[in-house]
Amino acid sequence: MKRELDTRKESNDVFGRPLESRETRGAVVPSAAAGLAMSAMAPQATLVDKALAFVQSQPAAFGFAPGEPAEFVPDPTVQHASSGAAAVHIHQHYHGLPVFGMARTVRFSTQGDVIDASGASAAIPPGLSTEPALSAIDAVSRVAAHLAASGGEIVKDKFGQESQVPTLQANGYTPEVVTSFNLPSRPTVVSQGPFEKPVPAHLVVFLHPAKPRLAWHIVATLPNYTDQYVAIVSADDQPGEILYCVSAIDRILARGTVFELNPGLRPRATVSFPRPIADYPVLPGAPLAGFPGDWVTDGKTTGNSTRATLGFGTQTLSGSLQDGIAIFEPQSDSGDDQKLLNIFYFCNYMHDFLFILGFDEAAGNFQQVNFTNTGLGGDPVRARAHPGPVSGTANMATFPDGQPPVMNMGLVSSTNRHTAFDADVVFHEYVHGLTNRLVGGRLNAHALDEPQSSGMGEGWSDYYALTVTSFVTGNEKVVTGDWVVNNSQGIRLAPYDDNYPTKFGGIGSFTDEHDVGEVWCAALMMMTRKVRQALGSDQDGYRICWQIVTDGLKLTPANPSFLDARDAILLALDQLKSAGRVSAETHQAVRRACWEAFARFEMGVNASSNGPALDGVIPDSTLPADL
Repeated sequence: MKRELDTRKESNDVFGRPLESRETRGAVVPSAAAGLAMSAMAPQATLVDKALAFVQSQPAAFGFAPGEPAEFVPDPTVQHASSGAAAVHIHQHYHGLPVFGMARTVRFSTQGDVIDASGASAAIPPGLSTEPALSAIDAVSRVAAHLAASGGEIVKDKFGQESQVPTLQANGYTPEVVTSFNLPSRPTVVSQGPFEKPVPAHLVVFLHPAKPRLAWHIVATLPNYTDQYVAIVSADDQPGEILYCVSAIDRILARGTVFELNPGLRPRATVSFPRPIADYPVLPGAPLAGFPGDWVTDGKTTGNSTRATLGFGTQTLSGSLQDGIAIFEPQSDSGDDQKLLNIFYFCNYMHDFLFILGFDEAAGNFQQVNFTNTGLGGDPVRARAHPGPVSGTANMATFPDGQPPVMNMGLVSSTNRHTAFDADVVFHEYVHGLTNRLVGGRLNAHALDEPQSSGMGEGWSDYYALTVTSFVTGNEKVVTGDWVVNNSQGIRLAPYDDNYPTKFGGIGSFTDEHDVGEVWCAALMMMTRKVRQALGSDQDGYRICWQIVTDGLKLTPANPSFLDARDAILLALDQLKSAGRVSAETHQAVRRACWEAFARFEMGVNASSNGPALDGVIPDSTLPADL
């Protein structure tokens, strides 16, 4: 059970950056000036010295204004890889105060040369007061009252047993300072009172969406270690607000041995259910309330977002209970138990991945219970792993919000390989649920019925499946379904590389929606390659493309043409700039990359279409005049 109150939930840019922070993320490659600075240093300089000199030599690259100090405090312990490469972790500070969540890792080659500085940092506007308007003891009192008010609820755990959310008895608690230190962050230890142990507190700068805020960082441990919370309480001109309160207890409710992608790419591995947020290709810049949610209910392959059964029956897979954790370890890596576990794993993985991108409860995602009371519940994915073949080999039926979608995964008889083991196939089908719920709205079940529209549904599904695998493996994947059919060319007409032959003007020659969708997927794949190249970062390129494609789905009208969907993606990008979530420079670079890809596929500025029909398409390869 987590207590979370986070005012930053909807206030992060496409790289997880809080608004108004002018934060920079990702890897920064040394400039020529930085290289001179490195070479000018004495040979005896430690890696910590080199790391600090590097970030201080080019503050603008890290998002700081001219003349603004790039203030970082290093971890004195240098991390060394087995290869001899090293990393120095540095935490951003402001006038001696830690900036919450802002840290970078300066990475070194085996020769001790700076490679880059990955992570996040933020420019703090001048004039931020570091004098607290709230004392440490008052901040701890505020946290105690907050925790006391939110405990006591009776809940049923994942194995059907009832328990009570830990309650803090804070009545009569008058905190006192046990000790404090005369440092800028004012480290303070407050008396134990109702907590398990004394409460540490120190000042931080918290990147609130409206503005950076002075606040107390507090770690409160409940009696008998039943829970522990990290809380941040404002100490500025609006003192006493709970800006952040998150459980720090890592609860692993289940583990399973699964194929993370497919048997051809990686062997089975044992992973935690749910997977930690850090395991996903996209990261929220602030905690999402109640996320990630528990995957498993009652120790079986059923949960709030997915219910996996064998075929059309009700048979699920039960885990063995070990120290309160459900363990799923199928003996056979190709049997029915493994099929059930893998389809369950893939569906939950995509639920959480897409949740981070904005396919949440309000957007109509798939959940039995919607904890935010937005959207409609009662619709977890009914994921069926069939022992034998099914119609279409694999399929997904999606209905309006509140009605559960049905996924069917079957055997490919010619290869004796099962689609439930292949992320290409399960992710593809799951994304049909995403696009059917987002395009035209969560209550419109007929928003992708027209020829171009249904084709794009197939294209979007290939796009997400391939790019997730590409990101995870570090190698771009341009063919889909290759493992399950045991053919390196996959199941499409051509690989989704720069040589994909058909363009927008040629879709009229197709009669199959999958063929039409290939053109759309090929355009999105090229768009993503060009954005990655333009930004000089695979990580940032994938993340911004996933975000504008997902946001674009929300902005796309029912039964769109390719050009409607193109415009929605570009609009989503413009809106990120308007909201301050990408800089003008990033916006321009990404916009050019997008248009170059669309123009390459004859969806240039002068292209036109007879609505979403396949005839009447007029191709064009012209870029906008301002590019």
